[in-house]
Amino acid sequence: MIRCKGFVCGCGHSGTTLIATILASHADVFLPFEETNAFFKWAPLALYRYSKLKQAATGAGKSVLLEKTPRHIRRVDRIRRLVPGAKFVMPVRDGRDTV
Repeated sequence: MIRCKGFVCGCGHSGTTLIATILASHADVFLPFEETNAFFKWAPLALYRYSKLKQAATGAGKSVLLEKTPRHIRRVDRIRRLVPGAKFVMPVRDGRDTV
């Protein structure tokens, strides 16, 4: 059973991949291999895609589902509405460092 639903999102080149990789090194964390972009679509489709991620995490014996799509920074309100109890990690980096 999934007890924690986490999302890593933020501006590109702000460290989202590094943070997600570090968090996913914990034995209880399931992280999909690629960005899902699940919440850019119509709400019922987003919920369907997210339910498939939860099934994969449960099937892998993980209790924490971590999703990393940096562009979901623009969908935080939607994710909060569709995934009650969602937790977010949003790295902040000086934009001049990413050029």
